[in-house]
Amino acid sequence: MFAMVNKQDRIQPPCTLLKQLTRSIDTITLAVERGKMSQAMLKRSEMLKIVGMGYTTVWRLEKDGKFPARKRLSVGRVGWLLSEVQEWMASRTLVAA
Repeated sequence: MFAMVNKQDRIQPPCTLLKQLTRSIDTITLAVERGKMSQAMLKRSEMLKIVGMGYTTVWRLEKDGKFPARKRLSVGRVGWLLSEVQEWMASRTLVAA
């Protein structure tokens, strides 16, 4: 079972992490549905939570053209379009258990 350590060095159980992820996705989805964010940009941490992979794995996929390319927002900031990440997620095939 996995657990994360937060900034206060307290271990967060997986159910807490799942709640945080669900809350983030719900917030973004609600904003898109209300038309507030037609082209929502995801920060790296948000994108990683949604796809459920590590940064290095995403970087390799992106480098090989198998993941949506990041967009430069400013000198020190990049982001991924929510719609492109969602399309990529939808294109993934499910693995039978």
